[in-house]
Amino acid sequence: MPKQMKISFEIIESAQVDAHYFSAETQETIKDMISSGAYEEDEIVESIREYRDGDGVCVSNGMFVDDENITCTISDGDETLSVNLISYFDGEYESFEEMIADHDLQESKAIIAVDVDNQIYLTKSDDPSKKQSVMLEIINYMSGQLVGWFEVEDDVNLQDLDMKDFKIQLLSVDGEGELQELTYGEGLIGSLCELEIHKVSYKGKDLDLGLNFQGGSGEARIYMREEDGTLSWNPYLFL
Repeated sequence: MPKQMKISFEIIESAQVDAHYFSAETQETIKDMISSGAYEEDEIVESIREYRDGDGVCVSNGMFVDDENITCTISDGDETLSVNLISYFDGEYESFEEMIADHDLQESKAIIAVDVDNQIYLTKSDDPSKKQSVMLEIINYMSGQLVGWFEVEDDVNLQDLDMKDFKIQLLSVDGEGELQELTYGEGLIGSLCELEIHKVSYKGKDLDLGLNFQGGSGEARIYMREEDGTLSWNPYLFL
């Protein structure tokens, strides 16, 4: 029977950013709530979550493979294997062995090579209707863990895993999408890193990833949609 294994990425002092779009009608309600002064900030934020259009969008999970503080492990429930993450550009090395030697690592060590060219770029066409306003929730956490589960055959041990079966897709922070511009262009995430984990797959199957974090603080920023389609920032509300 198949058994479950877990791959985990851990990082310290990073941030998650979620976006919640809401309609013009809800925007007027939110404006009235803010101007009345009768509502607490968390009540306004909760109202936007309740009346948002669709599900919230995770703009950033804060997991950057080029952050020196990130670590990676794989566990079978009994034992844990430490994994090195190496970033490279497609065509930079003629062989996997050459890459390992260049990074002064032993090939016997567990290593996942991250192809920097395997990125997705959000464009302006990915943005929702220009009639919608948006609230960004920023959680600056002290430590975070991105976890994904995958199946192996019952007789497979950690030492049997081929690290080449793991592929990591990155999210470019340089995309032209509206959400990325609000997040990275305005410096809501202070990281100087650029290679954020977007997807992780094992043997071609994407893993369901979940983010857990501890400590830190949060804030919300409400951007109202103007008649010309631009967004104007209402002074942020602290959660």
